[in-house]
Amino acid sequence: SRPIQKIGRAMRKQNSFHPLQSKESRMLFEEDEYGIEDEPILTWEGDQMAVRSPSWVYSVVVYVLAALLYALVVLCVTTAGTTLPVPLDQSAPLSQFSEARARAHLNYLSKTIGVRNTGTIQAENYTVSYLVEQLEFISQSVDPKSNIQVQVSVQRASGQTVITPYMGLFSYTDIVNVVVRVASVSALETSPSLLFSGHYDSAPYSPGGGDDGSAVAVMMEMINTLAHASAPPAFPVIFNMNDAEEMGLIGSTAFITQHAWAPSLRAFINMEGMGGGGRPFLFQAGPEHSWLVAAYRSSAQYPQGSVMGQDVFQSGVIPSDTDYRIYRDYGHLPGLDFAYIRNGYVYHTPHDTADNVNPGALQQAGDNMLALIQTLAQTPEFQNMPATNPSPTPAEIPPTTLADSVFYDYLGLYFVSYTKLTAAIVHAVVIFSHVVALVGFIVHRRRNHITHSLPPAFLRRSLLAMAGLLLSELFGIALPMSVSFGVQVTRPNSWYSYPAIGWAFYGTLAFVGMVFGQFLFARLTVHRWKRFSGVTAAQYVFWCGVFQWLVFLVASTALDIGTGFIPLWWCLWPSGAYALVSIVEDIFRRNHLVLCNARLARNAMETNNNLLWDSGRPMCGGRVWWWGCKSNSSRMVGSQLWYLVPLIGLIPPTLLTLYSFNTFVKVIVPITGRSGPVLPADPVIAGLMALTIVLLSSVSISYVHRAGKVGMLLIASVVVALLMLIPVFVVFPYTADAPAKVSFTHIMNITQGSSYVTATPLIADVRIMEQGLTSVHPGRNAYGLGSWMWSYEAPAPDVPLPLVTVYQNFTATSDTSTRLQLLVQTSQANLWMMRTKGLTLQAWGTVALEEASTFPTIPAVKYADSYSIRHVIGSSYLNSSVVVTLDFAGSPDSLSGQVNLLFTCSYPFATEVGQSFIDLLPDWVTTFSAAYAQTTVQNRLIY
Repeated sequence: SRPIQKIGRAMRKQNSFHPLQSKESRMLFEEDEYGIEDEPILTWEGDQMAVRSPSWVYSVVVYVLAALLYALVVLCVTTAGTTLPVPLDQSAPLSQFSEARARAHLNYLSKTIGVRNTGTIQAENYTVSYLVEQLEFISQSVDPKSNIQVQVSVQRASGQTVITPYMGLFSYTDIVNVVVRVASVSALETSPSLLFSGHYDSAPYSPGGGDDGSAVAVMMEMINTLAHASAPPAFPVIFNMNDAEEMGLIGSTAFITQHAWAPSLRAFINMEGMGGGGRPFLFQAGPEHSWLVAAYRSSAQYPQGSVMGQDVFQSGVIPSDTDYRIYRDYGHLPGLDFAYIRNGYVYHTPHDTADNVNPGALQQAGDNMLALIQTLAQTPEFQNMPATNPSPTPAEIPPTTLADSVFYDYLGLYFVSYTKLTAAIVHAVVIFSHVVALVGFIVHRRRNHITHSLPPAFLRRSLLAMAGLLLSELFGIALPMSVSFGVQVTRPNSWYSYPAIGWAFYGTLAFVGMVFGQFLFARLTVHRWKRFSGVTAAQYVFWCGVFQWLVFLVASTALDIGTGFIPLWWCLWPSGAYALVSIVEDIFRRNHLVLCNARLARNAMETNNNLLWDSGRPMCGGRVWWWGCKSNSSRMVGSQLWYLVPLIGLIPPTLLTLYSFNTFVKVIVPITGRSGPVLPADPVIAGLMALTIVLLSSVSISYVHRAGKVGMLLIASVVVALLMLIPVFVVFPYTADAPAKVSFTHIMNITQGSSYVTATPLIADVRIMEQGLTSVHPGRNAYGLGSWMWSYEAPAPDVPLPLVTVYQNFTATSDTSTRLQLLVQTSQANLWMMRTKGLTLQAWGTVALEEASTFPTIPAVKYADSYSIRHVIGSSYLNSSVVVTLDFAGSPDSLSGQVNLLFTCSYPFATEVGQSFIDLLPDWVTTFSAAYAQTTVQNRLIY
């Protein structure tokens, strides 16, 4: 650096120093024509000064301390966001939310009633009766002087709709929703209202403790709390405990399109379950109306959520959907979508019990939601929201309006939210400030006559450093990904029960790749080409990492991606730390202090006690030294703060990034256990974990050049990666708490005259699943179902067969359209489905036989190469007769004999032989409801 150059010149004048004649020593003391600061670590050899590398001890100590610091970061991340409030017991005042009272409802739903499939007496009869009975008790216990009324509405709905193209065409008969309205006695039916929604039905096999009995239990206690408050809520609060969510979001569709209270809604809160307990996680918000997220931020005691979940969920990466879509697209309402994401292994399995909803989870949800109601009462945007008119078909929501807020929590400690407009402004300011800083860097050097243009050496070194960083990131992704394909073949899903195994193995491999890239970079540019010293290489790589995050910030702003808050942190904190160092340095300079290497300063002081240096800039890396001059007029301070302060500045964005990606991993890992062998789970998880480590290391990897001994670090990392391979092959992937999943269905194919039970493994390792299924049935007979599906011959199920007849044959409705009407008669079924392809279906409709005086139709929607019509049946219609209207393009003569329908009828119970297979499963294998029901009858119909 310039102070070092001045020291060298001063010492030459005193004839006390004879520089080495090597190229390295000349580089230290000759004026740099490009003005590029270069400060290797210096040492003295007699009366001469030379370049030295950090000692082995120094490097080992630095790397050990770095490992301990990273372990502390991991500990903070893994324990973050787990704090829950103390549950209140039954003795708590009725005006306060009590988890004990809410858990009593949950226990009754998931333990006493159990599995609540739509179309069964357990769902529409037992559950509805219990809820209505409890609600009537609450209504009757309201103090008449409180001016509060609790209205209960049992909605029985039938209709038809289109629920997104990938779900197809839906119709439904006698779906039952339990709807409650808590309001002031004087409130009008049209008064602006807030909706809370959750579904009481469960998936096949599952008692629905977390999904979604927990939401129903929370809403029941919220109703009880509001009913016994000292004053009515400032606006009506409506609760929809809806039916048939698992069948295709049917109950919420029936409510928003048909219920009399729906037009009064101004906003909604949907509560879902993707696991068992924990903090309710906000993962969708909007469209627009950022005040709703702001109200949650200011009211919730333990808020948790991230717009990253919204970006991922709405991209379709997670194969699921919630009632949020229905209220948004049909009701045109803004809302918040919460879900329990802890312990996603229990989702849609028999393990989703009330006991797996951990203590404090219901208390947290209830307290947060009641506080949100209080906050919205003081939010003018809610009161001034215009009324919306729900539509019978979904609205097209522009992607740019799906979310108007950026929101996230930092380690579960505090919640941040702001509008997309604010985000764009902040991002623009940060981007502009970095550009200004670069311009200022150039102008500063021109004013000091260091250089008259952007130095070619600066550009060359920047490009080399960026190339080295990109090379490291390429190795950091490619190495774990390539290894994961081998692991996928030999030992897949080794991390399934213990994701820490995946982090330890794939994360270490990613770090090995990053270090290997920097090792090559150092060998070429520092040692062979002499383009850098170790310290300067660290500085250039550091700023290339920050520049890369700046590019990510520009891209996220241009593409309107909410997850841009992560690049924002990576641009603000390291740059802010460096700005702080620059300010301190400027203060030192103004007070006649100089920042340089302390040992060199000490020797210079011994030569001339009154030397005065008035400027200087510390470079990346080094220990902190303080040395005072003997002169009263000036002091010299040797310090390399640039190394320590920016390093501390990396900690906040590192914590946020690791916390955000770890939350995503906790959601994705259980999903890989139900995605089937088609999904290469190990490359997916390896890629996700490697991407996390690469992003975390993109800036901090620069410090390996200052710590030195990069080769030693590379060898140590490889050894650790090999050690982490041991649990991959030793630890069994599945446990009773995180079991492998298989879907059983008893299928009777009338067309083929066959009957068999299918076992569909939903994990990647079919061989492991074969071990689990061997105890179920020794034989295996595949009916052309694929090499990864088992099918066992079984007696025909004892179920009432469906009857499909022609209600009205081909009739021309226009020159280009022909109508075919079929009568479908079923008993004990909760779903039937028709699928046709090869023809153009223009419109369709269903109507109960007793109402078949008119035949309303809606336009058909084609997905891929076929049309699918699903009809969901409530339990009151155990004997169902439905007329199906199909309007095809073409004339009757051209269509006759060409209409090919695959008809499937599903029953919400397992047959005796199917249940016997389930009972024989080992404890590390469980059933998963990958289909609508456990028993189906198939037939192909040609007309």
